[in-house]
Amino acid sequence: MNLQSPYTIANRVRMSRNNKQYRTFIFVEGPSDEKLWSKFIPDSICKLQGVCGKTNVIKLLDSDTLHSIEGVAGIVDADYWLIADSPELNSENLIFDKCFPDAEIILLRSSALTDVIADKLDTNDYQLVERFTDELRSAGEKLAMQFGYFRLLNELRDYGIDFKGFWENHRYDEFIDSDLRTIHLQHFAQSLTDDHDLRAKWGQVNQIACDDLLGGVKELKKYYPMPNIKLCRGHDVVAIMSSILPHMFQSYFRHRLPSSMKSLCRHKVLECNLREKYKEAYFKQTSLFNRICHWQEENHPYRILRHPCP
Repeated sequence: MNLQSPYTIANRVRMSRNNKQYRTFIFVEGPSDEKLWSKFIPDSICKLQGVCGKTNVIKLLDSDTLHSIEGVAGIVDADYWLIADSPELNSENLIFDKCFPDAEIILLRSSALTDVIADKLDTNDYQLVERFTDELRSAGEKLAMQFGYFRLLNELRDYGIDFKGFWENHRYDEFIDSDLRTIHLQHFAQSLTDDHDLRAKWGQVNQIACDDLLGGVKELKKYYPMPNIKLCRGHDVVAIMSSILPHMFQSYFRHRLPSSMKSLCRHKVLECNLREKYKEAYFKQTSLFNRICHWQEENHPYRILRHPCP
């Protein structure tokens, strides 16, 4: 996706204003966010514009070109800016969920996960499925929090660890203990270090020591003790849940995962199903929805949501 210049976007907004169109412009981080939020944000009153990451959203909102134009805002995943209370979150017209770090966690903390699994199991016992999904989600989050300390350390110290590249070459279950509650910290830290140092040999980043990672994580645990959902990345939670699903299902239901659910062991399939099952009723229960309603009140007559706020 090519980032359009603030000048180009500003001209489009100005043209809409000249035509007396009170259409809101909302910057989001990318195509997946456009697709998700378009379920609740109609194109007739609000234009969603993907701009390649939250840093670019803030750059656009703070630019001289757009700063003075009404009816412009950005919706982002706060990620680790949320737990660190980063000053970037004070940017004017920036909208984010104050409880959960990203869209995937918002989806997981709704009933969408239960809906996905109930549909695959083809059962009428929704409460049984709900109890199981609570256990599955809880296990996934607790493990993701432990991986999250390393992500947070990378964010705070700017090590430049490429987690996306790392997980393309590794599986989460390589580092998860058989109890499905803890991770092998030493093994994970060493694997991260080895992967990172391969890139360092090419001069892309500086080398880091395994002991520095472990020591840094130990310090972070003092300031950010578990449980803390803000330590999680939603993609991690979904991928972990997909990985441990067969074991959790066997333990809970006393029989193997049925063939109808095996596709959910691929995290991209599970993530796609969650987005499809996420309903407006779930969205209305989030702090993100409340923040959007507040923005609308402060920026009348510009609107974002299809229906009026309660």
